[in-house]
This record gives sequence, structure tokens and C-alpha cells, in this order.
Amino acid sequence: MKRASTSILVIALGALPLHADQLTLEGGDQLTGTLLEIPDESRITFETPNATNPLQLKSSAVKSIQFEYEAPKDIPQSERLVLRNGDTFPGEIINLDSEYLDLRTWACGDLRIPRSAIASVAFGVAPHNLVFSGPKNEAGWKDNENWSFGDQSLSSAKRGTISRLDVLPEQFILRFQLKWETNPNFRFYFCDDFLQRNGDTDRYYFEVNSGGMQLKRQATGNKNRRWSPLYSSQRRPESFPDHNMEIEIRVDRHGRMLYIYVDGEDEGRLDDPIGEIPLGSGIMLESLAGGDMKNIVSSIEIYHWDAVSQIHRNEGHKNPDTDAVVTTESERYEGSADQLVGEGQDRAILIKSPHTDEPVRIPFNALSVLYFREPKKMDSSPCDFHLSLAAQGRVAVNNPTLSLDSMSADHPLLGEISIRRDSIMSLQAAPHSEPTP
Repeated sequence: MKRASTSILVIALGALPLHADQLTLEGGDQLTGTLLEIPDESRITFETPNATNPLQLKSSAVKSIQFEYEAPKDIPQSERLVLRNGDTFPGEIINLDSEYLDLRTWACGDLRIPRSAIASVAFGVAPHNLVFSGPKNEAGWKDNENWSFGDQSLSSAKRGTISRLDVLPEQFILRFQLKWETNPNFRFYFCDDFLQRNGDTDRYYFEVNSGGMQLKRQATGNKNRRWSPLYSSQRRPESFPDHNMEIEIRVDRHGRMLYIYVDGEDEGRLDDPIGEIPLGSGIMLESLAGGDMKNIVSSIEIYHWDAVSQIHRNEGHKNPDTDAVVTTESERYEGSADQLVGEGQDRAILIKSPHTDEPVRIPFNALSVLYFREPKKMDSSPCDFHLSLAAQGRVAVNNPTLSLDSMSADHPLLGEISIRRDSIMSLQAAPHSEPTP
């Protein structure tokens, strides 16, 4: 994993039992087994059940590491803090003053964070409970036409569909990985109880082909326009060098809104302009492959989604020269929020407003988002690695080293931090850090 201007990730795990770490190489090939160590800048040691001895691999060929991970229960995450570089820490605020915020986290212990480094804190964040993860096997799938089950994936080199009933909650996050050979030609239908290619129904589908990407809405009784486009991108498959993309779609049926992300990049909010919102709970995959095409779908994840706090966060900070509080009733207070009072269930934020004589006391259970005033200058250099943590945490770091229990790393805003080993879901080499010719 050697990159320009970075020291190599050094990992020494000792003699661990064989488990399901997954290593992805730059060309897209994957290995499953146990990451033993990365002793220097040139190689890593990886144990796989398909080889008699541990493999010695060139570190420059490694793109990412997906660690064996089982979501722990009861992680304290009632607040979610976002730094100015986009990093996200689930946790609980234990103190706040004019210079620092103290956050208690499960992954990183207690953190003392300068206010100037904080963009916002979301409150009352409901966990994104995992509803479905797969495909693991054929169980639960129906009407399979030309799809094959493989290593935690579905693939098809022909035309055909496969579907699954009763998998989508009312408010949800849908995430999946799409890979292809030559070119993709693929559709993912959702909010769909009809689960047939042709017919009159209410649903959405996301489509990828050689011309780009689209998200469309089908509505019943609309004879003049059967499909209405909600999102379109002319970003062609060749712009994805690994023949690989991650799609995330968030659906707020109450607010009639959808949000789409491609490889983690926000592609925008989409308003559903048509009548009744689709109420279906099924999904259907359609391959339109032919010739030398092949569509491969993996890492399908579906979560319950807390859409209300997301809406407030999407509204953003309207006056960067002040702090601002947004309540669950959509009230907004601006001023200086630099004091926490009370304990436990009685915690509250005091915000000094220019429009009131006394500070306004807002209990935590009435808070939706707290925005911090923007500093005049903020230095945050790019990092070489991105970590995904438990409870939707996300951290960018440099110079990570991993032991059996924890990872130590340099953070651009917080300095050296320590992260629990069992909170780390994956490590990804940052795209910007490819070697410069």
C-alpha cells in the first residue's frame, strides 16, 4: 500500500486464527484470509486457506483491506460529531466550553477536540439498524433468471432478473457494489412489489450502462410518460478505472425525497414529483448483458434510516460567523453555544443570542443539529488512508500502525489518536495519494 509522501502501514497481528479479512488488489482481484503483518514498505504477509504457506505480496499492489467485522451491540452513539474535513465520530458529549468539546467515543475513547476543528454535531441519532446484508446464498431470492451465486455476490452475463420480497423498511438506506467486465448494463429496481420487467406499477430503478447513470421513477396511470428521470449523469464506465462503483440511495418516503451517492460522493437530493410515493418493499436486479458483458453485484446492504436529522443536516449552516442550533421542531437559534449544563438525561446546551437577555436553554432531547462558527483559517492536509468505523464512523489518517487490540495513527486535526481494533471495518488507500510519475 505504498503511496507518495506516506510511510507504509505497519501491521503486526501475531498468531491469529484464520478468519475473513478481505484484501483487494489494484487490479480488482480479492483474497480472503488473515492479514498477518506488513513488515516494511515492499511487502505484506497474508494467510489464506488456499495456500500452504503465508503469501508474500507487494504492498504497492494492495488497494484496500476489509477486516472481519461483527457489529457490536449498545455502542454509545446518541451524538454524531463531524469535523471540518468530513470525519465522523459517533459518541456522547461530556463537556463543552468556549475552546473545546469533549466527546466520549466507543472507538477512540475520550477525545478533546478544539471547537475550530468541528463543523457540526447531530443529536438523537438513531442507529442505522442493518435490515439485510448479502447475497450470502440463494435463500430468500425468487424468480431467478440467468443469475449465478458466487463468493458473496450475484453475477450475470446474460439478460435476466432476480428479486427479493419484503426487504425494504419505510425509511431506508440501500447500498450495493457493482462490478463489470467490458461494460455494465444493469438495473436495480426498488420500492417494488410488482417485480416484473414490464407492467404498470409504482417504483424506482437505478440504471448503469455505457452512456452513464440514471435514476428513474415509474408511475401507474401515466400513459404519456411511463418513466420520469429523477437523476442523470453522463459519467461513463471508463471513468471508473477498476470497473467498480459503490452506489448508495437514501429514501425518505415521508418527505418524498431521495439522496444518491456514487463512491461516497454526494450526487444531490432528488424530489419525487409524482403523486403517491411508491410503497413497495421489494427489490429486483436486472441484467441486460450480452456478448462479452458481465454484471457482478455484491455487498448489498439495507438499513433503517433516521431521515429527520439528515434533513436538518442537509440544510447546512446559514451564518458561518456564529454558532447555530436547530431543534427537532425546526426552530433555529444563532449566537454563541459554549456551555453544557446538567448531566445524563438532563443535559442541555446554553446558547447566547443577541436577541435575548438571558441564554436560551435547549435540552438535548430537543436538539437536532449544533453548528459551529467557521474559523478564519483551517489547515487540514489530505490523508493517505480512510478508515470506516462502527456506527457509521469515518476517519482519515496517516501513518497507521495496528496491534492485536488497537490502531495508532496521525490525524490531521486531532494529532495522534488510538482506535479500537474491533471498531475498524475497513482501511482504504486514498485516491489522491497515487505515486507521482
